[in-house]
Amino acid sequence: MKALTILLSLFFSINSLATSTKFVEVYKRERGMFKTITIPMAFDSDSITRRKPNLSLGQIYRVDYVATTYNKKITDYQKYLNNKRWSTLRTYLNIPDSVEFETNVIYQTKAKNKEEAADLFHGFIMYYGESEEKIRSYTFSHSESLVDKLYGRKVDRYTDRIYIAPSKRIDSINTGVMTIREKKDLERKLIVNNHVVEWGYDSIGVDKKYYGAYYILTKVSAGIFAAFTALTDRTLFDMLQRNRINDRTMVVTDVTGSMGPYFSQLIVWHALKMSQGKKVKHVFFNDGDKTPNAQKKIGSTGGIYMTKTNDILEVYRTMNKCMSSGSGGDCPENNFEAVKVGLDKFKNIDNVVMLADNYAVPRDGVLLNEIKKPISFVMCGAHFGLNLQYLNLANTNNGSLTTVEHSIGQLQSIQDGDELSIGHQKFKKKKNRFIRG
Repeated sequence: MKALTILLSLFFSINSLATSTKFVEVYKRERGMFKTITIPMAFDSDSITRRKPNLSLGQIYRVDYVATTYNKKITDYQKYLNNKRWSTLRTYLNIPDSVEFETNVIYQTKAKNKEEAADLFHGFIMYYGESEEKIRSYTFSHSESLVDKLYGRKVDRYTDRIYIAPSKRIDSINTGVMTIREKKDLERKLIVNNHVVEWGYDSIGVDKKYYGAYYILTKVSAGIFAAFTALTDRTLFDMLQRNRINDRTMVVTDVTGSMGPYFSQLIVWHALKMSQGKKVKHVFFNDGDKTPNAQKKIGSTGGIYMTKTNDILEVYRTMNKCMSSGSGGDCPENNFEAVKVGLDKFKNIDNVVMLADNYAVPRDGVLLNEIKKPISFVMCGAHFGLNLQYLNLANTNNGSLTTVEHSIGQLQSIQDGDELSIGHQKFKKKKNRFIRG
């Protein structure tokens, strides 16, 4: 959905996130579920010192500009050089001057003279996701492989059901404050002999420690265990564990291109919930099947697929059909149309859990006032901060948000003038809406 060929819409979306200037001794790139491109520039120059990479970029999360200062003072010459470098970057990546995007301007302070400064990195680091084509190819093949593991043999068109043996809860333990290493060491000891672990916690602090951590240890079938241990990332498990899921919950999922990295986790999570006796109501949406963007109408865009079942094969095939029928197109999606259609279909719903793309703001926010159920927004892809627009959507709906680091609820109880800190971000409420603090 969001390839480099549609940079304009990408960068307008990202412009909704924070921009900051920081001073550090030496720049260190971040690591996580994303890729990076390094674009080095010569010291005291706007010349790029590498060949243009032959890459197909997907969703761009952030661009860090790295320079050097000796005393935390930015001279007029430095500002001039900064502008030249940004101009060179735009030309290098064919970005129109009118396009804006999130930036971190980072000045390194370790160097005491020009000779030392020349040894430091200068230039840009771009954080991005895979292209839609690669995501979709991987998603379909890996999802199929996981379903085969759940079944215990190859699933084909003649397979009419996958039986999931009931699981058995073994233990529930509060572990308190944990480091990442402690959590991983404990997982290695626990995830053996068909045992899986679901983690919950209050938050991940700036010190990268888990606070209020607990885990649920469950003995599962050989199929679920094989699929669970095949996952390379379980962050979606952590976020869903911190949301109330029961028979009166409707799970609404964006299955457009950029959400592909989460589908494998979603399939295994569904299988685990079904083994625990839950019959989840599902709504999948792709923003209009293959409808041209100009023809999409708010409230009737389409591309919505639903199922209520305790058969994981039915869930997989419904999700697969939705993914195959369309991948979105432009950046905004029809999130709330999908919620409304689901609420019309499924009765006795108390709460809605929505798996949303942090970088794709719903096109149909005007429909939110027609939705009388609270929505728990599970924010996928919020690697570098929560999208302000989703914070205000949750506030309007009296809903909540879950990121990997935080669970954010009771937004209506925050008074005008009060501040809200979410990781490194600060927001302030003004006239019942959040703005950057």
